[in-house]
Amino acid sequence: MFGLSFLSPAFLLGALVAALPIALHLVGRRPEVRVLFPAVRLLKRAPAQETRRRRLRELLLLALRVASILLLALAFARPYIARAVPQPRASAVVVALDRSFSMSAPGQFALAVSLARDAIARVPPGAPVGLLVFDDDAEVLARPTLDRSAVLRLLEGLQPGYGGTSYGAALASAADTLGAAPGRVVLVTDLQRSGWDHRDIAIPDRVDVTVQEVGGPVGNLSVGGLRRSENGLAAVVRNHGSVRRTGRARLTIGGRLRGVMPFSIEPGASQEIVFAGPVPPTGDAVVEIDDAIGYQADNTAYALLDPPEPLALLAVTGDGDPSRGAFYLQRALEVDNRQIFRLDTDTAARFSAHASAAMLEKYSGAILLGTRGLRASAASALGEYVAAGGGLLVVLDDQVDWSSLTDVLGTPASVSFDGALPPGTLGLVASDLRHPILQPFEAGAFGDVRFERIARAEAMPGTVLARFTDGHPALVEQRRGAGRVLVFGSDLSNRWNDLPLQPAFLPLVHQIARYLAGSRLPARDLIVSFVPAGVPRQPGIANLRSGQAVGQMRRIAVNVDPRESEIGRMTVAEFEQVVARRRGVASGHAPVDPRQAEQQQGGWRFAIAVAIGLLLAEGLLGKPAGAAVERP
Repeated sequence: MFGLSFLSPAFLLGALVAALPIALHLVGRRPEVRVLFPAVRLLKRAPAQETRRRRLRELLLLALRVASILLLALAFARPYIARAVPQPRASAVVVALDRSFSMSAPGQFALAVSLARDAIARVPPGAPVGLLVFDDDAEVLARPTLDRSAVLRLLEGLQPGYGGTSYGAALASAADTLGAAPGRVVLVTDLQRSGWDHRDIAIPDRVDVTVQEVGGPVGNLSVGGLRRSENGLAAVVRNHGSVRRTGRARLTIGGRLRGVMPFSIEPGASQEIVFAGPVPPTGDAVVEIDDAIGYQADNTAYALLDPPEPLALLAVTGDGDPSRGAFYLQRALEVDNRQIFRLDTDTAARFSAHASAAMLEKYSGAILLGTRGLRASAASALGEYVAAGGGLLVVLDDQVDWSSLTDVLGTPASVSFDGALPPGTLGLVASDLRHPILQPFEAGAFGDVRFERIARAEAMPGTVLARFTDGHPALVEQRRGAGRVLVFGSDLSNRWNDLPLQPAFLPLVHQIARYLAGSRLPARDLIVSFVPAGVPRQPGIANLRSGQAVGQMRRIAVNVDPRESEIGRMTVAEFEQVVARRRGVASGHAPVDPRQAEQQQGGWRFAIAVAIGLLLAEGLLGKPAGAAVERP
């Protein structure tokens, strides 16, 4: 369904000016004058036909003037065709219960369960009801059924977990559970603001979404950022509430209490607490605080004291001098950031001479910057390396022939390269700040990056992690066997963009390097949302199998997502507005705001053109007659 909307509807008041020519026409009308004719012969000279023509012309002039004014008012109001979202007829109902750790304040989750029970009880008789729980992922506990008692029993014993909030995961899973029939989703949630994590989601028009709001705590303390410092170990405690909070932080190393430090933090502020003293070279450290009113999962932070292992990467270029093609990557990886990186470089031709999956096993990740001279056998070796658990970054610029990498990249419908764009035309926007690569960045961290050329890869399979500001994918992740492939749609050599010159480049390269390692060398610090398979989804020090050798294990520190610690929430109206904007994703079209829709349609230009045409016609029609009427 479609409807006419206006970007600036206040200008429609200008249509009232159209009443002015109508009033002037009515006021200017002269009464008919009675004329006594002395002779019948004079009737032959009476201008009756001329009078009728003059009246018709006056009415046409009036219509043209009124229409011109109305069209000008319409043009200034900036009309556009808006897609009206139909309200589906609800039948089956799915209750989605938020179990993220922002639901763990005292009494909060018990209230959420009670609201879920009420939502199930309000489902009309004869309508099936289902149940799912969600945090950063969704789990369907019951598909729509008429057995209400069975669904209600599933609510017993539920507890909040340690994951973050993802409304996208909940709504996508609920829509899939409802199937092709119309239905309704009832979200029981605290409306955590960070729950919209910028991921593309599909909310079909046939699915109605309502919210049962659960209140949250008035305050919350969280601890995180545990790291080595010059004098010992440091942790950051943040006060998310509106009043000053005091307390004590406890440091435990290897299970032994090593220090207690007091803190006093103003509202909305954070404080770095330093536990001075010698720090063992290996082991694990834990910092704990007490918070009786806030969330419990973020009261503890874990960190490994073991030194990081070197991370070996291979960069393959198409240039004769590989160090030139990988210059900015090499410089970024040489900067120490609590991780020792080693980047080996080689040309595609030399790499092809000795490439094999066995040779690549010594590398934690590979970066493909050029394919000139790359043989099919070398491309196959890269595909085997990825399938066995390796990580590969493909920089999709004019140095890379994507058609030679179908075993690794799949088969995009087409790849085209833009010509030189005007400076400042395109930027970069992160799509999912919860992803391990983008987790350290805030929204807008790449706002200063400008692109002059990009690669447009149509139908590129995978998960979009970042987009160019025109909506095309910029960074895409693909899963291939046990490994992963990242595809970047521009260069990393300061030719097509200024990303290598921006402050965000260094941490971005470091995050990509760690992520490419995957299970070969996992990140030492993970959040619960992104732990590998086999690792419990809870904070703590965990063991993860690494490599193919039986019993070869690696330790990692798992913490909760710090964004979930915020107590700021959306209103129900704000949530519904986001849902309305995201419904367009279900039909394959990116959500477009009213200003974009109006700019794309340009209806005001058509209205202006027609108004000008009417005014020209009015000017021609309003010219005085060529010959004067003869008066008796």
